[in-house]
Amino acid sequence: MVRKVLFAAISLCILAMAVCASPIVERVESAREHIVETFDEPVEAALMASVFEGSGTPESPYLISSAEDLNRLATLTNNGNMLYAGKCYKLTRDIDFTENVMTPIGVSEDTPFMGEFDGDGYAIKNVSFVKTETNSAEPMYAGLFPYCVNASFKNLFVIDLTVNVKSNKSVYAGAVCGYLNVNDASREYYIKNCYVKTKMTVESGLRGIVGGLVGNIENLTANEIKVNILNNIADVDIFSEANTNQYAGGIAGLLDQKKLTFPVKNCCTKGSIELGLKSEFCAGGIVGGIIGSDSGVTESENRFDFDNCFTLCDIFYNGTPKAKRYYISALAGRGSADNMTGNLYYAEDINLSPSVVVSSQAVMGTPTERSNLLDKSFLESEMSFDFADTWIMKDGELTLKIRKPMLMYDAYVENNKIYVTVANPSLSHIIAAGYDSDGRLLASVRTFSSGMQFSLNLSSLEGADYVKIFALESLFSLKPNCESFTLDL
Repeated sequence: MVRKVLFAAISLCILAMAVCASPIVERVESAREHIVETFDEPVEAALMASVFEGSGTPESPYLISSAEDLNRLATLTNNGNMLYAGKCYKLTRDIDFTENVMTPIGVSEDTPFMGEFDGDGYAIKNVSFVKTETNSAEPMYAGLFPYCVNASFKNLFVIDLTVNVKSNKSVYAGAVCGYLNVNDASREYYIKNCYVKTKMTVESGLRGIVGGLVGNIENLTANEIKVNILNNIADVDIFSEANTNQYAGGIAGLLDQKKLTFPVKNCCTKGSIELGLKSEFCAGGIVGGIIGSDSGVTESENRFDFDNCFTLCDIFYNGTPKAKRYYISALAGRGSADNMTGNLYYAEDINLSPSVVVSSQAVMGTPTERSNLLDKSFLESEMSFDFADTWIMKDGELTLKIRKPMLMYDAYVENNKIYVTVANPSLSHIIAAGYDSDGRLLASVRTFSSGMQFSLNLSSLEGADYVKIFALESLFSLKPNCESFTLDL
């Protein structure tokens, strides 16, 4: 007989699988200044409190807890509501769009996303963007945040994002951000501690700029600005084809260092990048291309700090190249040797397509056995990957330690069954162990769950005064996916 139901929901550890200038690229068609309209603080606070929990500050960010919250932010941003510009946002749980449609946040130069987005170790999952524009007058931007101004992203997992876009104009695409325009020199920007798993197909009538995390980053002012690209992983399946020119990279498509400083450190990629042969292209496992050195940046002024990165990414094309310029390299498709002085590696068995017909620069970085790049000791000792605070190895895969675990948040007993609801579900063995009032284990039952809700039969736990429920990755695991919670019977 049920007397009361108590539970404690606590999260623990689980992971979620978790270059030099080139004249063949042109600038974005237009540059615009974006001004944030200010309001009296009491008015602003009242308006925001009616939409999101929190106050939009770094100390109290607006909390994004559902698909509805993300789409609400998209609606506000895409309608040009500057009240939400320059604010901080944070996910509070995984958001799965399997049964919903996500609206991209910041779809044009006139309505950009202008904020700081903290995933807090949670994921945006199962998103699909499909769009065709056959008579467009403006470039197309694609990604979760297609067009951004003075934006930063951190601690975000993007899992199973599909982008399939085609335009008669230029296309800028990235899983997190398609195009990032930075113009405020009073602060630094960052894309750090992010993981993406994405399939992207981009066809462009003009130029195509495609990156696993971000397509293009550019500073269209006279100010010196810094963008930090740190501790990121991209698992990509990219196809890009354009009519004039294209850049494609596992982390970023194109970086312009003429007035920007880019530390690109401790980033890694896997998967594949395929290029169409309609136009010239530059492709690299980390960065498609780096422009700036040929345009007045001397070696002493080099602003591209490329260090402790590696790739397992294949890069290839199909067909016979024409008499144009094609650049493929393991790490950065187009850049100078001055850019490649850091600790850079690529798996010696990756597929790189350059042939005698391709004007490929020398492959930058050091080839090594694939097993080394999947070995914790090698990454720690040779590449300064921080396994104390940032990285972990799980089932032979490198991932970020910040990934939030499964969270049990509701439970009750009914009809001789325990019903449990979880957030961030993972493939787990669920164990319910029955104890008497002296704390002695009497019996246990188990089930297997990969969804948000599951149940366990109580018939085998007769006589128990309370049960503890655990989630284990395997029956042989000694460490639960999340801490147990207790039901008094």
